[in-house]
Amino acid sequence: MVQASDLVGCRFKGVQRRRFPDASYPPEAQARHERRQQAADQLVRLLPYTKAIGDRGVFTRADANGDFFDTLELMAAQTTVITHPYMDCEALVRWNGAYAPLVMSTHKLLYPAKAQTKVVATQRVGLSKPVTAKLAPRHHTLDGYRVSLADRELARLGHDSGIALVTGQDLALCAIIETAPLAVPTDRALATPEPTGPRRVKECEGCRFWFDCQKILEARDDISLFLSGDKARPYMQRGIHTVDALIASGNRLAAAWRAGVPALRKVPTSAPLFDVEVDVDMEAYLNHGVYLWGTYDQHTYRPFVTWGELGGESEARNFAEFWSYLMEMRASSPSFCAFCYASGGENHWLRTSAKKFAGYPGVPPVEEVNAFISSGQWIDVFKLVKSQLVGSNGLGLKVIAPLAGFTWEEEGVDGEESIELYRARERDRLLRYNRDDCRATAAVRHWLAQGAPGIPDLNP
Repeated sequence: MVQASDLVGCRFKGVQRRRFPDASYPPEAQARHERRQQAADQLVRLLPYTKAIGDRGVFTRADANGDFFDTLELMAAQTTVITHPYMDCEALVRWNGAYAPLVMSTHKLLYPAKAQTKVVATQRVGLSKPVTAKLAPRHHTLDGYRVSLADRELARLGHDSGIALVTGQDLALCAIIETAPLAVPTDRALATPEPTGPRRVKECEGCRFWFDCQKILEARDDISLFLSGDKARPYMQRGIHTVDALIASGNRLAAAWRAGVPALRKVPTSAPLFDVEVDVDMEAYLNHGVYLWGTYDQHTYRPFVTWGELGGESEARNFAEFWSYLMEMRASSPSFCAFCYASGGENHWLRTSAKKFAGYPGVPPVEEVNAFISSGQWIDVFKLVKSQLVGSNGLGLKVIAPLAGFTWEEEGVDGEESIELYRARERDRLLRYNRDDCRATAAVRHWLAQGAPGIPDLNP
C-alpha cells in the first residue's frame, strides 16, 4: 500500500523502503517518530470510551490493532469509533452511515479566522454533533495525502463518507473537512513517476536510507551533493550534472565546498557595535509555547525560564519578566541594541506571546512589540551574515560561529535535540545550550566587525 510519506519530499525513499525495509532510523528521526507516536497514543486515550449521562443512541468503541480483517469486522458491526485501523489514520469514526478517517497532524492545525469551520471536541467524537467555530485549518501536504489515501481505501471498501476529522498538536478539537478537494493533488502525486535514482534534498539529513543514497551520489559526483533540491535545476538544464563540471564552469563556491572551505566573503564585512548589547535566543516546545528566553549582555548569561505548564500563568509571567528586563536594558543607554540569529522564531513568539497573554501584568501590547521589532535596536545577525558572506554548506549559526572561533560546551545539540532535552527534563543541558547560542551570536557579530579574518574572498 502506498504511504502518504512516499508522496512528499524525496520520492526515491519509496524505492529504498522496499529495498531496505529493516534499515534503522537515525537517533533524531527515531526521536521524532517516538514523539509522534506518544501524541497519537494520547489522542486515542482522549477519544470517548462510553456514553456520558444524557447521551442518546448507540455508542461502541473497539481497537482493530492494525489488522485488516478486524477492521472490516468492526466496520460491518457499525462500531462507532475504531482505533488503530489497518489504514494510515489514527481512528475511523462512524459518520452518516459510513466512516470518516481521523488523522492527527504533527503541526498546529487550527488558527483564529473570520471564516467558520465545523469542529467537535476530541473527547466527544462519535457522541456530539459538530459545532461551528471561527477557526480555519491550515493545510499541510502530508496530512492531506494521509486523509485522501485513507478516504480512498474506505471508498474501495464501500465505507467512505466523504468526510474526515483532523486534529493538530493540541489534540483538543477535531476539524471536520471534506475529502473531495484533496482528490486532484493526490491523483497528481500518485501519477508522478517514481525516480530511478536518488537526488539529495533537505530531508536526506536524518534519513535512514542515506547510507546507500550517499554512496550512489558520490560515485557519480552528483551535483545535488552540493546543490540540494531544485537549486541544481538551472545548471542541469545547461548540461551540468556533476560537481566537477560545476567547478569547471567557474563556480568558486562549489570549489570551496570541495576544498572544505565553509564560507567566502562577498563584500568587506562589518557589524554595528553599541555600548549596551544584549544577545537573545529563545527555546519553544513545538507550538505549545516558549519556556526559555535567554539573554547575554556580553558579561553575564541571564535566562528567563519556566518549567511549568506552557500556555498559562507561568509562561505569561516569564515572558513579562523577560520583556521588562529587555526594556530596562534598552532604557539604560541611548547606545543600545538587541540581537538574535535568524529572527523568524523570536519575532513569531514575541508577537504570539503578546497576543496570547494580553492583559497580564507586564506583558506589552502587540503594537509595542511590533514597534520594537521594526526599530533599529533589534538586529538579525543572520541577515548581516547573509549580506556579506556566502556559505558552501549554509550560513547557520552552527556553521558560522566556529569560523569566529566559538565552540559549544554541549556539542551536537540543535533545535531538534533541544526538544528531546526538554521532554527528558535535562534542564542544565538546555540552559548551557541556550547560553552558548546567545554567546555564539555575540561572537559572530564581533568577528564580522573585525573583518571576518580567515575567510577567503568570493571574487579575489
